[in-house]
Amino acid sequence: MVRIYAALLIIALAFVGHALGQRAALQDEALRARGVLTRASDRLSGLVDRYRYLPAVLARSADLQAAPDAVSLRLGRIADTSGALAISLLDPQGRIMAHSEAAERPRPLTQDRLWRPSFRRALDGGLGISHEVTPDGQRIFTFEHPVATADGQITGVIAIALDVEEIEGDLRGDRDVIFFTDGNGVIFISNRDQLTLRTMAEPVTEIGQYGGAVPEVSTGRMDRRHGVPVMRGIDVPGLPAEAIHYERQMARIGMQAHILTDTAPALVVARTWGLIGALAGGVAALVLALMSQRRATTLARLAERAAAQGRLEAKVAARTAELSETNLRLSREVDERIQAEAELRRVQGDLVQAGKLTALGEMSAGISHELNQPLTAIQTLADTSQLFVDRAEPGEVRRNLGRISELAQRAGGILKSLRAFARKEGERPVDVDLADVVADALGLLEQRLEGVVVHWAPRPGLMVRGGRVQLQQVVVNLLTNAADAMEGGRAEIFIEIATQADHVTLSVRDTGPGLVEADRIFDPFHTTKPVGQGLGLGLSISYGIVQSFGGQITGANADGGGAIFTVHLTPAAARAAA
Repeated sequence: MVRIYAALLIIALAFVGHALGQRAALQDEALRARGVLTRASDRLSGLVDRYRYLPAVLARSADLQAAPDAVSLRLGRIADTSGALAISLLDPQGRIMAHSEAAERPRPLTQDRLWRPSFRRALDGGLGISHEVTPDGQRIFTFEHPVATADGQITGVIAIALDVEEIEGDLRGDRDVIFFTDGNGVIFISNRDQLTLRTMAEPVTEIGQYGGAVPEVSTGRMDRRHGVPVMRGIDVPGLPAEAIHYERQMARIGMQAHILTDTAPALVVARTWGLIGALAGGVAALVLALMSQRRATTLARLAERAAAQGRLEAKVAARTAELSETNLRLSREVDERIQAEAELRRVQGDLVQAGKLTALGEMSAGISHELNQPLTAIQTLADTSQLFVDRAEPGEVRRNLGRISELAQRAGGILKSLRAFARKEGERPVDVDLADVVADALGLLEQRLEGVVVHWAPRPGLMVRGGRVQLQQVVVNLLTNAADAMEGGRAEIFIEIATQADHVTLSVRDTGPGLVEADRIFDPFHTTKPVGQGLGLGLSISYGIVQSFGGQITGANADGGGAIFTVHLTPAAARAAA
């Protein structure tokens, strides 16, 4: 039964992983395909629109009234300058009166323009737009504009032809299949040659503007997968058999843009997620099997114990008394073990606080020195104030009292920082100036860091989320460890604060011998100091403090020697935005 459950779990997780991976990959590909289609359609519109207003400008030119040869020469120069395939001047019956003659530029516009809707629209006074295939198989875009006299009488039509293959050159290189269809559903422009002049709908049999019958592209059927339109069963060489399909109307040039994006990459991602799901199911099945085996073992042991108990109950009364005594002894051992575990937890808690108080004790000499200076100065100022009172110099007394007040505030600040550092209770996260925290820690350790060169450039106003006292404890631990590691050698400490995209980092680097077991530095009671010089709790306490504020602390050996500890903290602005 367990094997069946395990198999079902593996299959279910593989299926879920495959479905989620396919959904995410298809939606990502669909978003990218829509962007590519928008850019491709805008690019085509821009290329074609460059020539939209050229025939209107030429129609107003007085040069069209010259002799046909002169007009043809003029049109040829304009065609060379603009990059148009050909420019022609036609009479109202569709006959060519002048043409941009060139050996490499044959006449794409034939003498049968009269039947074309674009030509008739031009005769009606509008701008005619059409796309067609010349007798020699060349695909062209045409813009046709009427040529009228001053009184509005239409005397002819100016027509500009664009080479579609040159326009397609800007679409080459895209890995997606991009094509543009007209109102008949015929693919007129594409970055795949095998799609041009074919239709995705019913085959077009009329030979007018296409020069022959238009075969149908075998595209299979459309469906939606995870909300993404997918075309299946595409049977065209060089095209994916299954692809994401999007389309976009381009009314300005009378076409519709299409894109086909291969779903194969999404399927690869789906299979990968399916495999991950299967592996997760396998792990879960293994855990389930181990739990089932342990349960079976436990039940077997209970059964054996029940059988043994039955046999024991069958024995004589003397044996029963012996078993009762044994049970009583076992009960006492259990009580003793429970009490020992409770005592162990209590001792461990005391050791954590002891580690903090040990650090405080190591700073006591420096703190005593810091307090002695203002107290001595206060005593001296008080004595001199008595002399100034005797001399009736109240101004000097007032100045001495001001200095005494400042020195008392300084001593009070030291005692306040000392009392806060020794507190055992935690703090709620608030906005803290990280530079002030470092400055307070350096002030507490001023005596301990004598002889150590501290490189520190404050960056005031950089606020992070945390507790001022607890962060101060972290910095004190890092600075104390750095000073201890550099005893007897070159002693330099580098403190740096840096801002990243989503966090603020505080790094403390020393010039000591570096870390011996970098992977164990945050383990409780792990220390490399001699016996009696440390409990190995400072870094463990710091690790817990930083994590309680949503941060992270890491330690490693620096490239230039020594150890470097980096504290990652959340900026105050980022926490407020979240």
